[in-house]
Amino acid sequence: MCDDTDLDLVFDDTDNCPLDLNADQEDFDTDGIGDVCDDSDLDLVFDDTDNCPLDVNPDQLDTDMNGIGDVCDVTT
Repeated sequence: MCDDTDLDLVFDDTDNCPLDLNADQEDFDTDGIGDVCDDSDLDLVFDDTDNCPLDVNPDQLDTDMNGIGDVCDVTT
């Protein structure tokens, strides 16, 4: 049986995030867990919306508003 629990057109047995819609299967840190359900830096912000997914920055501060969090932005 080929289930697609999140209805993203990727079957659960190959879906890197089977409970959350993520048809693109993006995996920024290549750990096998899709960005929409992965928090690589454990700052409680999922990778798909984290402006610095490999460095802890729960406040998502981006002083220069370039889309990169201050803690990992070399221009700040």
